Amino acid sequence: MKIKDSLILGLIMGIILPVLGVLGFYYSKFAAVDLAQFVQVATKHKVLSPMLSLCAVLNLATFFLFLNKNYYLVARGIILATIIYGVTIVILKFVM
Repeated sequence: MKIKDSLILGLIMGIILPVLGVLGFYYSKFAAVDLAQFVQVATKHKVLSPMLSLCAVLNLATFFLFLNKNYYLVARGIILATIIYGVTIVILKFVM
């Protein structure tokens, strides 16, 4: 199966991967707690932004994978999603 080189595909992948990372962390450590309660407590104790920062690192590996396969538009989409996550993390860190 050939992947289409698309900015939208990279943006979608770049947004979904960190969310999957947070969900993986949630299910591995805190599955007994409700997901909404987990996010609420993580926000209250100011650990949501560091957790998102760690999960955004998944985009780095994906970026280099697509860069090496010459899918430059997908790689650009992943970088764009990472920038969006960066702005979100800064807002969570300093506003909330």
